[in-house]
Amino acid sequence: MLNKKKTRIFIGLMVIVVLFFAIAPKLYLFNSADGVVNGRILTLHSPIEGKLQFAKATEYGTFFKKGEVIGAITNDRINNSFLYELRTETKTLQARIDSIRKRIRSFSELSASLKKKTADHQKFSQQRFSLQIDQEKQRLAAELAENIRAKAEYESSRFLIKKKAIGDRELERHEANLVESSARLTQIKGRLAELDNSLAAIKTGIFLEEGNQDSPYSKQRWDQLVIEISLAETVYNESVNRLQGIEQQIVEEQQRIKRMRKYLIIAPFDCLVWRMPSSSGSTMVIDSETIILLELKSVFLDITVSESEFDNIIPGTKVSFQLKGEVKTHYGVVFTTRGSGIVQGDVNLAASLKKDPKKEFRIWVKADSGDVIMSDNAFSQVGRRVTVKFPRKWSHWNFLSRFIRVF
Repeated sequence: MLNKKKTRIFIGLMVIVVLFFAIAPKLYLFNSADGVVNGRILTLHSPIEGKLQFAKATEYGTFFKKGEVIGAITNDRINNSFLYELRTETKTLQARIDSIRKRIRSFSELSASLKKKTADHQKFSQQRFSLQIDQEKQRLAAELAENIRAKAEYESSRFLIKKKAIGDRELERHEANLVESSARLTQIKGRLAELDNSLAAIKTGIFLEEGNQDSPYSKQRWDQLVIEISLAETVYNESVNRLQGIEQQIVEEQQRIKRMRKYLIIAPFDCLVWRMPSSSGSTMVIDSETIILLELKSVFLDITVSESEFDNIIPGTKVSFQLKGEVKTHYGVVFTTRGSGIVQGDVNLAASLKKDPKKEFRIWVKADSGDVIMSDNAFSQVGRRVTVKFPRKWSHWNFLSRFIRVF
């Protein structure tokens, strides 16, 4: 038979072992993880070609304040041919505008002179025809009186011829005088109608009869001058608009040349020189790297953890850490977590961790500024390895499940 005492001892030891394996992992208050002090870097590129010169002696770790001039890129080989072309075109257009302005002024003066002379000619022609009309009216009145006298004389001669008081020859003479007077009367009326017509034409700006052929030509020249002035004003306005556009182009070209001639490299934030792809005196091309800066305020702890540890860590969790080589404990707060599916390589980060397939989850911890000192004398803190301890959480259900799985 089995020894009951030994059996009880064996069962007790088994219970103790099971309890040990179930409870022991939870007796540790912290999980340890590896990480590195990391920070954000910014690569500044050259927007122009030229020679690079730093404002002061610059080397790895040199500190620059926000807004401080790091250096300058100077380009002494700028092509100014387009600017010279614009200036030449400006002079040409200005001379053309002056010439068109003189032409418009000359045409305007000539048009005004022709207009005045045409108006004067019309005025004098009206006066001349009015005077001729008055003279013809006077002739008409005199001829009417003469016609009445000749008619009365003719009638008297007809009566006397019947009485045999005069001869036939006398009657014929009186008849001829009446016919001649009537003809002159008709001629005067026709001339008077012609003068009235000419006067009416003059008043409407139409010049008739001989001696007035220069007037229609002057009026035609006047109309032509109006058209020429209109065309010249159109060309003038186009030239002025073109000149204004070229002057704006000149301003923009001057600004472009100014930007291309010199470019100041200014620190966008408080930073340290992290890497120097180019040295002072280097010849730069467009988009080449000039300097790489480390942002001091962006320093954080970059931690890699396994999947089992990742479940218990959330933003806001307080952690403790130690820099490798130090015994002092520092504290920080988790501000973000990153899953294993993200792209691990980040060109904007200063440091990186060796890839571990068992630890592909990333935890970022913000440390107190006094715990990770960043200055021109301690910039090498970035990239330094750290050991971080995350607090564990006690779960009764996990404990019972572990205990049950033992059996």
